[in-house]
Amino acid sequence: MSTMDKSYMESTYFKEINSSFKAGGISNTAIEAQINPFELSEEQIRKKIYETHACSDDSFDADSLFIIVANILKRSCQIVDEVIQEDIKVGLDNIVEINNPKSGFNVPMCILKKIGCELLSCKAPVAEMAHETTLAIFEKLRYYSWEAKAVLTLAAFAKEFGDLLHLVQLDQTNNHDQLTKSLALLKGSCILPNTPEFRHKRKIVVGELNNLIKATLKVMETIFELQKLSVYGPHSIAELPIALNSYWVVITVIACANKVTILTSEHDSPHDLSPYDTKIHNILSILSAQLAQFRLMKEEEYHYYKLLKLSKTSDEVMEFLKLLFFSQDSHHFHLIDGSNNYQSVEINVLKKKKALLVIFRPDMLESDINILRRIYCEKIKKYNTEKEYAIVWVPIIDETFSYEHRTIKYEYKSWLRSKEIQWYSVSKLVSHKAGLRFLREEWNFETNPVAVVLNVARGIVENKNAMHTIRLWGLDAFPFDHETERRIFSEMNWLYTFFADFPHQYGKLTNWVKKEKYVIFHGGMDKEWTEEIDEKISFMSKDLNIKIKRFNIEERVEVKNKFWGGIDSLMLTKFHKEEYYFAKQQVKRLSSYKHTQGWFALNKGPTTVVVGSRATFSKAVAEFDMWKVSVRQRTFEVAFKEYHEKLCKSLNSTHELSSIACCSSMRATTIQKSFGNCCTIESVLTATGEYPEKISCPVCDQVMEITVTYKCNHTSKDDFHC
Repeated sequence: MSTMDKSYMESTYFKEINSSFKAGGISNTAIEAQINPFELSEEQIRKKIYETHACSDDSFDADSLFIIVANILKRSCQIVDEVIQEDIKVGLDNIVEINNPKSGFNVPMCILKKIGCELLSCKAPVAEMAHETTLAIFEKLRYYSWEAKAVLTLAAFAKEFGDLLHLVQLDQTNNHDQLTKSLALLKGSCILPNTPEFRHKRKIVVGELNNLIKATLKVMETIFELQKLSVYGPHSIAELPIALNSYWVVITVIACANKVTILTSEHDSPHDLSPYDTKIHNILSILSAQLAQFRLMKEEEYHYYKLLKLSKTSDEVMEFLKLLFFSQDSHHFHLIDGSNNYQSVEINVLKKKKALLVIFRPDMLESDINILRRIYCEKIKKYNTEKEYAIVWVPIIDETFSYEHRTIKYEYKSWLRSKEIQWYSVSKLVSHKAGLRFLREEWNFETNPVAVVLNVARGIVENKNAMHTIRLWGLDAFPFDHETERRIFSEMNWLYTFFADFPHQYGKLTNWVKKEKYVIFHGGMDKEWTEEIDEKISFMSKDLNIKIKRFNIEERVEVKNKFWGGIDSLMLTKFHKEEYYFAKQQVKRLSSYKHTQGWFALNKGPTTVVVGSRATFSKAVAEFDMWKVSVRQRTFEVAFKEYHEKLCKSLNSTHELSSIACCSSMRATTIQKSFGNCCTIESVLTATGEYPEKISCPVCDQVMEITVTYKCNHTSKDDFHC
């Protein structure tokens, strides 16, 4: 028992009510043996109160009752404030906002009277007794929710406190009314005597009581608002100690009721409310922080759904971009123009353009930045199409970023200069949660860059993510919209079409393709190549933890004939058509490997990604450690193709590819070694039976020299070849 409570037990007022306790069989020793809640742990209190609680009946309308309680207590506390502040007259001016409960709500009067009996029974105003009273009230409210228990207790108190303050107001505004004066005397309205003596003696005490009542009301107000906003943070609301909070609200109301009893009595005895005040304000602080978080979540939810709505409205595309790139409280919507010394420009410069929105984290790979740099320089700037196309950099940052990356936002322009960014960029890093949520949920942005093709002029998203296409096919897939992407991937299905018409014969391959598996087709004159490529594929698969299937063209004669027959057919049908650039280059390259020791073609599902020789495949695997690090961010097919094509150019420049014979004759091989040719392509005829005027090399892209080679296919009994 606290020192203050012990001193109180010696007061005149306590002696009066203590005599009534003794008459009822309760002694000082019994009170001292009771539990002081301020000395209990949360777990101990929780255990005690749960013993008084059964399954909640949620049918009770606690919200409507709280509206009534709040109306009473807010106005009552206002009256107290007006009396304490001497220059303000008590009256009906400055009335607080009044809310109305639901229509048809009935106040549970019997329950309130039972609680009132506990509150107003002149018990010893000590923490131990307040704890016992709280448990007794909880026992009466066993089947109510924790919020309802607190509101019902607060309502019983408001009923008495409101009566008292209403009489004070009437008495001081109409002091000639005998009924009011008489009722005021019975209620003990001397709590607020308007005399000089009061100003010196009770002003501080009454003010402290009033402030505690307001804080307790605010706690309940916050709990109810949290419940309404819990849809935005269901996990957070579940973690709040609602039962404990209700306990402290009820016990504080009991303490306030005791204080009112003391102030309306003839004896001015001490009753320290500071422990309750400290506890209630601590709870209020925690709940307020949680409420602020929930309100932010609600605002972010509204922001997100507004983004969602605008994204589907073509004529609102500029508003959509403003909301996506900038926070809701932004008033300036600027981009940074990297081509104009990083000057600020209005976002409206995008209004009539097709924009490539590159959404990325600040740790974007340099190789990806280089691709964008080439797109800008070689496809936009070179052909003066800045009025039609734009690249917009959209760097994002969230709580997962390191401190080093977070500092970028303070030196943003310097960072852009260091990256030599020549295109548009948002004026600051995108970090607001609604924007990040939209990017993740609608445009599937996680950690890898996403390139969204947005036709701003028409308000249409033409490709939600062209990044894979950009990495795989580079500048040739410009402007990276769905139509271009569809055409490219359609023509890159050329290899699988050889087998697609025979699903029963090639069921295993068909199944791989449908499941988008990696498949490496391979063949060659050297039978050891099959074993060699199997080992190399197994090595990469194990290290990267991916599955790569193998399909040996040489395994069966009918497969081999069908395959090379298909190649010859494609050479005739697609070679002269400009729109089949990708397939044409791959077919030409593969055709040049027909009589070599070994070749391969990597497919991802039906799409042929890259075609190469035994030499380039072997070198790529030998230098595996140099490119495998980018597989996680750029996918296996992109990382392998990029490194393989670099090898082709490198080997060609040093004449290392000269050993790849495209003809079977020794003379042709010797000529290649002597002059360092990339490759030779046989029998290139158009559909009309003519030779094309020019053919570009599938390795180095140079125009090839046209020669005619004749070879004797005669075979004698002695196996002698011409």
